Amino acid sequence: MNTSIICPEKKFSTVSSSNFSLTFVLILVGFFLSPAVAVGQDRTSFEVKPKFISGDSFSDFAIGVSYNFAYRNSSSAIVKTAYGEIEPTVQAKAQGTVVSDRDLNNEALITQAQVGFSFLAGQANIDDLSLETDTGDLPTDKGDWGYFDFLAIGRHETDQAFQEQNLTLGAEAGYFNVQVVGPKSFIPSLAVAYEYVHPLESDIRNDLNLEKSDHSRFRFETSLKCWVGQFLTIKSLEPLHLHIDFRYYLSNDLDSALEQRSLDEVTYTSAALSYKSGKNQGPLSNITYFLKYADGRIPPNTENDSTISLGIVFPLGQQ
Repeated sequence: MNTSIICPEKKFSTVSSSNFSLTFVLILVGFFLSPAVAVGQDRTSFEVKPKFISGDSFSDFAIGVSYNFAYRNSSSAIVKTAYGEIEPTVQAKAQGTVVSDRDLNNEALITQAQVGFSFLAGQANIDDLSLETDTGDLPTDKGDWGYFDFLAIGRHETDQAFQEQNLTLGAEAGYFNVQVVGPKSFIPSLAVAYEYVHPLESDIRNDLNLEKSDHSRFRFETSLKCWVGQFLTIKSLEPLHLHIDFRYYLSNDLDSALEQRSLDEVTYTSAALSYKSGKNQGPLSNITYFLKYADGRIPPNTENDSTISLGIVFPLGQQ
């Protein structure tokens, strides 16, 4: 996939970097306080996914656990049209993976908050809140075309060892498809963001005697989640779901030493199959199993890896 993005150069002084950090903290605190005072409809979900992980050569094995929390508060619509509604929204997310062998973890620990507006096409019923999930539990409103988000977003991202940590602040626009039946379910969701990145900790910069300078970053994410079992003739495979995830990051203004180590352009690709057992299988009833392949890395991780994971999904709460 060839992607060419031209980002305007922007240099930050020490003073502007400090101001950026203070501004980010104040905005992030405001984002997380907003749900406590927001008036509207709250939706939350939380799931934990214990799993076994291996490199693609099957020479190393480890155990790990992924987590995914999502909160969304949507107020009453401020504009209603024949094609949907526009409403204010406040969102918070926390997701990541922890692995007993850190070398097999190419995912980041991300905590973020977002505020902005959503356009609900066809009065969407939003139950699935995240691009990142291995389960097949998706909304079932077949007459809904999904929703468009226009958001200000702040986040903290780190690798598992907390050796590489960033604060980011930027803007994001995205489309989220909630169709799960028929050909329309193969329309991917996507998000595009432009953000400023402030490194908090960076072992690789310390090793190279580089300053932790701020820089800008373009981020593109797309995700396809669909119920493939509906097209299969074998009845036992009907609960089968597919999830494909692709992420692309392009950083600007990085030191040339970091660019030589390919830290300016990063990709991450994953594909997962999930299967939810039936209701009449004793202690194994209503359990979601998943098999996932992932390649690349999610910043601020600095090393690419290819992994295969097998696990179970425990939804601990959704409302």
